[in-house]
Amino acid sequence: MDTRFSVYTPLPQLVNEDLFANAEKIEDNIWVIHDFLPQEILKKYQDYIKSIPEEEWWKSNKNWWIGKYYVVEDLEMQAVEEDVRNMLRPYLKDDLILGALGSIHRLKVGDGMFVHTDNPANKRDILDEEGNKIATTNGHNNYCVLAMIIYLTDFNGGQLFFPELGVEWQPKANDIVFFPGVDERYDHGVRRVLEGEHRYVVTGFGYDIRGAELKSSNYVFEGEDGYNTLEPKYVQNDPQVEMEKAKQPRCAFCGSGDRARKPNSESRSPREWMNFVCKRCEIQMKGNI
Repeated sequence: MDTRFSVYTPLPQLVNEDLFANAEKIEDNIWVIHDFLPQEILKKYQDYIKSIPEEEWWKSNKNWWIGKYYVVEDLEMQAVEEDVRNMLRPYLKDDLILGALGSIHRLKVGDGMFVHTDNPANKRDILDEEGNKIATTNGHNNYCVLAMIIYLTDFNGGQLFFPELGVEWQPKANDIVFFPGVDERYDHGVRRVLEGEHRYVVTGFGYDIRGAELKSSNYVFEGEDGYNTLEPKYVQNDPQVEMEKAKQPRCAFCGSGDRARKPNSESRSPREWMNFVCKRCEIQMKGNI
């Protein structure tokens, strides 16, 4: 396999560096531009998010993404997305294809995101945000080499972290971050969103030209035997059941939904304990009284 899809390409070889003069470089290949979108476009996104009926978030058949993924179907917002895509295009080198920006991603309070790379071209384990193995991939190339995230709202927690680099960063509304989309070195995840507002983002990806050919054939990944790996098909979960699950109380400290409950009355020394707390945090906090 072409090493471009197994070893990261340095960011200056993927983007037009002269447009990043005012960028914050939080690592050699992780660059942030603040206040990226014009305010009127940012407000359109924020107003649109508020207008999305809750049940619409639960229609995805993408398993983990149920409740977190919304495909924009409104024609006016699709035009806005195309405007943003046109804004992004000059930042990428001419030999890269910029993917569509057709969806909005949400992490609710208590949600985090597992550690992953955006092009899982190498055989490897998939870990959750706490480093526990949750799956294995045999390696499927989607020709992604560059990842971009546009943050639409402010939120508490929800830090973007890169465990192999020891980098953890707190985004703000209207930040955009660029980083390589391949190689375990740039594995990344999202810490759990804490009490307050949900996290909303738009993601974009830069692909090798072969990625465009792949998508035009309605494939997501290329397998060892050619274009033989379609996007995984998941059993469609009942949206109502998933929504009820999401209403279960979560720990105010770590965001876990694991048996979160009101703490015992004798344990309520800190005021925050009036919120729900999981057993692990309750035991830990008792030791600090």
